[in-house]
Amino acid sequence: MLNLTSDDLMVKEVDIKEMYNLFSKVEKLEKKEIHKTIKELNKNLVPVENVYVAQFINVDENEHPFTVIGLKVSGDEALTVKYIEEKLYKRFYKHTVFKIVDLRGHNDYNSKLIEQGELIYGN
Repeated sequence: MLNLTSDDLMVKEVDIKEMYNLFSKVEKLEKKEIHKTIKELNKNLVPVENVYVAQFINVDENEHPFTVIGLKVSGDEALTVKYIEEKLYKRFYKHTVFKIVDLRGHNDYNSKLIEQGELIYGN
């Protein structure tokens, strides 16, 4: 009830002040395959420091949760998402949905991924 006030109830509006659970844990086998993929990446193209994975569960009723992979890489280069996706889809079916996120930016989404996801690579 942190987000509700008596004024909100009168006007039938809710102001969401803080998001709580956006993510859940990824299945063990999927996490293992993602970890293997990350280890196979060319470190010159993707200088990975940390990798977090989680299942994004804050979706609409008719949508399915999807896997989010957050990478913290060293340097200022743009994250080469296409290369990472090519490597992932060698291990996963094409209909599997991944969202790859650059964790160098600071925002609520990235913070929640780090907080609620699992660190599978790095320290």
